[in-house]
Amino acid sequence: MPLPHTKDTLASLALSFRKENLATMNEFQTRLSYIDKFWNALGWEVSNTAQVQVETKLDTKRPDYRF
Repeated sequence: MPLPHTKDTLASLALSFRKENLATMNEFQTRLSYIDKFWNALGWEVSNTAQVQVETKLDTKRPDYRF
């Protein structure tokens, strides 16, 4: 379930993302700075392995997130 201030949080993330020099960020930094915060804003606890698994093997593939 999305958190009460989801719209404000997403707007803030989008604004920050537009200002960021993405060429200086690697995948891990991008995930911590934006992607994890995006899922958290939508109500997913990415640090809770019962809800979300990050970089886990699925058959022969390795998805970034499994919900």
